[in-house]
Amino acid sequence: YEEIILTELDADMDLLDFWVNVSGFEHSEFKFEGKPTFQMEYNRPQNLVLYNSAESEWQIRWRVTPPGRRFPQKEMTFAECPYFHITSSAPVHYEALQAQAQQFRKLLALWLGVAVRTTAISAVDTRNEKRTHIQLLWHSGWDEREPSKVRVHEVVAQWSDLNADLQRIIAFYRAHEADVAPVLDLWDLLPFQEDIHYEQRFLNFCQIAEAFHRRTFANSLDRTPEDFAIFLTSIL
Repeated sequence: YEEIILTELDADMDLLDFWVNVSGFEHSEFKFEGKPTFQMEYNRPQNLVLYNSAESEWQIRWRVTPPGRRFPQKEMTFAECPYFHITSSAPVHYEALQAQAQQFRKLLALWLGVAVRTTAISAVDTRNEKRTHIQLLWHSGWDEREPSKVRVHEVVAQWSDLNADLQRIIAFYRAHEADVAPVLDLWDLLPFQEDIHYEQRFLNFCQIAEAFHRRTFANSLDRTPEDFAIFLTSIL
């Protein structure tokens, strides 16, 4: 484990296809010689660059599974799957790339307003001429559960809404993530708590808002107990 040094990492995530909302399929239906005719064409979408820095580049790429051949051919299945890809400018430890994938997963959950899982991670070591592919798997209690259902009215933004500003948004997020890490951790847990009462969810939101306020407003963390008592008396 200590020697896992990588330059590329791929991560499959729940609902990434919904957030990107880009497909290479084109379907048409028409009549040829009076008979109903169906035609399907597929062109793999171009990679989408989300973020680029001296350290790494974040992209959305597509994995394609072509249809198989059967005798007789009764059906055809052609599947595409978008995945998150990181290219590092220099070989780094696995945990460094995994941390970046975790940052994007948290952003994806924030934009969709639901729980998002990382369902698979694979990596590539390109330090020599032979590209070494590494499949990284782990067991999770969430693996057997269906992906969260997206509530359209709760979705904050999809890729098309953010595309023009993604570089700035991600750069700002990465620069300030450490400052509000506990707040982000609390927020990230909320969508997974599907079975709790609404009252408890409300209290959790209040805790997040309070924690965010304390870490973003000047002097809120620097007061001594005595100073805070004076401040509290002044507002009551």
